[in-house]
Order: sequence, then C-alpha cells, then structure tokens
Amino acid sequence: MLALHLFGVVHFDRLGKVRSELGSYLDSADADALFLEAQFLRPRPFLRGFLRTPLALFGFLLYGLVSAPFYALFTRRYAPPELVASTALTDERDLPLHVVDRPLYEFALERPPRRTLVEWAVFLAVGALAPVPNGLLVGYALGWMALVAVLARRSRRLAGALSVLASLGLLWVLVGGPVVVSVGTVWFLLVALVANSAFVYQTLDARNEFMLDRATELADSEGYESAVLVTGMAHLSGMVALSDRVVRTYRPRWLRAPGVTEEHPDATRDGWEPGVPARLSTRAKATIVDVVGVCLAVAVGAVVTARLYDVVAAFLVLDAFAVAVYAGVVASASLYFVVLEARWGQTLGKRAVGVVVTDADGAPPATWRVVVRNVLRPVDAVGFYLLGAVVAGITADRQRLGDLLAGTVVREKVSTSEPASASSGASD
Repeated sequence: MLALHLFGVVHFDRLGKVRSELGSYLDSADADALFLEAQFLRPRPFLRGFLRTPLALFGFLLYGLVSAPFYALFTRRYAPPELVASTALTDERDLPLHVVDRPLYEFALERPPRRTLVEWAVFLAVGALAPVPNGLLVGYALGWMALVAVLARRSRRLAGALSVLASLGLLWVLVGGPVVVSVGTVWFLLVALVANSAFVYQTLDARNEFMLDRATELADSEGYESAVLVTGMAHLSGMVALSDRVVRTYRPRWLRAPGVTEEHPDATRDGWEPGVPARLSTRAKATIVDVVGVCLAVAVGAVVTARLYDVVAAFLVLDAFAVAVYAGVVASASLYFVVLEARWGQTLGKRAVGVVVTDADGAPPATWRVVVRNVLRPVDAVGFYLLGAVVAGITADRQRLGDLLAGTVVREKVSTSEPASASSGASD
C-alpha cells in the first residue's frame, strides 16, 4: 500500500529554501517517486475552456500576469519554485517525476450550459462598462497566454522575461499609460479576479480527489511503496481528510526555514472539535456581542489615530484629520475580526456563543482565508447583515459571501468528551 507524504509549498518562495527542504523531505520519506501539482498552459484546450467559463479563466490569465514578476524574482523564469526544485532533484536522484494535477480549463469544460450562459451574461455586462479598453485587455491576456505557452516549451527563462515585460506593460497602461483607465475597467478586472478565486475554490475538492486518485493509480501500476506529493498549502487539509494513505505532511513557513512536519494531522484543538455549521440565530447573537467589541476597538483606534495626528500634523500640508481618524477606525474594526479569527478562530462574540471559524474540512483556517472572509464583510453587512443572512440561509453550510469565497465555515464547538450527536443546532 502506498505511503503518501504531502509536501506543502508557498508558490512564491525562495528557490534555494524550497529545494533544500524538499531534498531533506525526500530523504526522510525514502521516496520511490515524486508527484507534483502543476498547471500548464495549452492554448487550444484553454480557449475551449474559456468559451465555457470566460470570466473565471480571464481572471486566471490576470493572475498569471500578476504572478510573473514574482516567479522571475524567485526562480529567474516563468515557473514556481516547486516546479524548478522538483525537476532538479528528480534529475539528480534519478527519481520518476509525475504531474498529477488536472488543468482548471478541463473543469471549465464540464460546466453545465446554464452556468455558461450566466457567466457570459456577467462577462459581457461588466465588460460593457468600458467596452473598448476591456476588450483590448482580454485580447492582451489571450495573446500573452499563447506566446508564453509556445516559448515555455523552448525556454522557461525566455518565457519568464516575456511575462515580466507583459506584466510591466499592463501595469503601465493601468497606472501611467496614455489611456485613462475608467472605473468600468477596474470593476472588470476585480470581478474577473474574484470569479477566478471562486472557481479555484469550487474545484479544490475535485482537484484533491483527482490528484490522490492519480497518485494511487501510478503507485499501483509502477509499484511505488512511498512517494512525496508536492502541492500548495490550500490542498493539504482536504487531501488528509480524503485519503488514509497520507502518513505525513510538511507545512512550510514563507521565506523562512524550517517548516512543521505533522506525522498525524488532526483538526481538533485543545479538548474540542468543530461540529455542525452554526445556526443563523447563534451567529446573530455573536454579531450583537461583536458590535460591542468593534465599538471598543473603534474607539481605541480613533483616539490613537487622533493622538498620532497631533504628533505629525506639523508635517502635513493639508488638513487631513478626518481622513486620518477614519483610517484608524476602519483599521481597528478590521483588525478586531482578522487578528482574533486568525489566532483563535473566534471573536469575542463567537467565543461567547460557542462557535468557531474553520476551513471547509473543519481544520483551523489559514490566515489568508480569514483575511478574504473579512474583506467581504462590508458587503455581507448590507442592511445589518441582511444580505449575509439571506446568502447563508440558502447555502448548505450556512456560508455568507465572505465564507463562500474564502472557503470557511462557522461551526458550533463540540467538546471531545461528549459524543458529536449531542451537539445542538442546524447551521450557520
């Protein structure tokens, strides 16, 4: 039976660090092969997927353009550090290397016709806010994708150089170019990036299952007894929950070494575990308590900002007191939710009513998930959380918009000393 060792990566990280950590992990696992999560651009199948899911895959191209300078910074080519490190290590050690991921555009081809019609309607409606510049941006992104796909087959360094130039060109057009960028173009870009993030989240479980099945098939056919699967941090919890073949996971720290190796990953914390999604009434009670907490945080933030303003006022040309205090208020309210949920999974209100923020698998959420769910909090809070309540009321796990995009669920806490069936409540 295959013993699968998961090696988590941050896609923007130092190449030397990733290579050193992965090499040590391969040694400790005594691996027979290395499996890799990676997405490769293939123009023709990508275009077929684009016709089915235009908004999300346009966002995917924008993400690629944004990523290019970071890839170039860390690897000197258009490739994430785990791809470069995996290729080098398997060549050195004469280990088999298998890409086990499934391209996102293949998932796009499976979208039902109704979803395709809806996405095209949104794509055209938002694009129509500034039709000429938005159309040029789509053409620019598709042209970049085709060139990079061709060049990457010959030289990833050359593809990286072209991608950096394309990214800088796009930045110049948006920020300092001869064309004045309208609000319609900004909205078009933001909606596309959000659609891509949502699409990646929606296909996360299916990709996890696909990679695990593919790894198992390869192990059975090639006779591998131990293998390392290199994948992004977002995949680790889901894979651990799906497969009993996972024996270890490695969670890195960004730019710093070493990371943390977990022999037996466990989603529980200190005598409790996440139960069913919390009821709307329970979350409403937590919100009422949090209003008090936010008011206290805002008051402190306003006072601190006002004091700081007094100190630096002599250096300011304009009277920006109101702006400074407003910034302090917004920052304080945001930090109240982000810091408490990232550190403990609970705000004061959630702690008072016994609920906790988790990822989709019930594990503690990554910090980026907490940030994403709270970035959309102002939208969910329209009508004193009326919009959030409506969305939560119609989703299976009682998720508001921020939860849907971040992949988080607010659950009731269940004591590990009690059976899970004893928990009350339906859902968040």
